[in-house]
This record gives sequence, C-alpha cells and structure tokens, in this order.
Amino acid sequence: MASATQLEFEKPIAELERQIDEIKKTAGDSQLSVAEAIEPLERKLNDLREEVYKNLTPFQRVQVARNPKRPFTAD
Repeated sequence: MASATQLEFEKPIAELERQIDEIKKTAGDSQLSVAEAIEPLERKLNDLREEVYKNLTPFQRVQVARNPKRPFTAD
C-alpha cells in the first residue's frame, strides 16, 4: 500500500501489509505453507486498522475523506 497518497497515521498499517505480502511471496516462490505465520499477522493488521481508524482526529478524518484513491459515487 506504500504510495504517495499514504497518510502518516497509515504507515504502521502499510508496513504490516508489506510484511504479509513478503511472506506470501516467499511462500509462493518456495512452495511452503506459511498460513500459521500469516494468520496472526492478518489478525494484528485488522486490529491495527480498527484502532487507527477508530481514534482519528477531525483533521485526519478530513485527510481520509480527501484521499484521491477513495471511491467516488460515479464508481
């Protein structure tokens, strides 16, 4: 998710997503089953997302609302 539109408070989420993607890529290359390693990370990712977005300041909510990658009604 690391992109130019990534907000400061979203960086821990992006880092955890990157780690999960690397593990999946490694597992795909070596044909290893790493579901046991990925499952706790995905739970942690969901908890982190919930915590970050639940505690946004009013200005951070405006930043999320103005994100250019956010879906529009025309989508």
